[in-house]
Amino acid sequence: MSKKLLVILLAVGLMLVAVPIVLGATDNSKLGDIAKLQQQIYDLRQQLIQKYVESGQITPEQGKFMQNRMEQMYQYQQQNGFQPGYGCGGMGPGGRGFGPGGRGGWGPGAATTPQGANPS
Repeated sequence: MSKKLLVILLAVGLMLVAVPIVLGATDNSKLGDIAKLQQQIYDLRQQLIQKYVESGQITPEQGKFMQNRMEQMYQYQQQNGFQPGYGCGGMGPGGRGFGPGGRGGWGPGAATTPQGANPS
């Protein structure tokens, strides 16, 4: 009886190790498609920022800052293989919990004083 139990436990243990490895295998043929899509997203976001500047919703300085930051993020993602992830915070003050503040205190629903600003 104990030998059967040992064999079953070993088989289950092997499956617990082997299944995630097999299911987690990356399809390298799709990585080129992902890179192309990421490039398209980047280009569209750059155009969107330019439209915000042209419409007067943000200043040229803000637009330039946003475009430079986006370029840095895109280069980082490119160097790291465009790995999926959740991004940075965003569900509340400082990214902790639900509510306004997912943009560092800026944007719709934000408090009147941006995070880190001196209200006086």
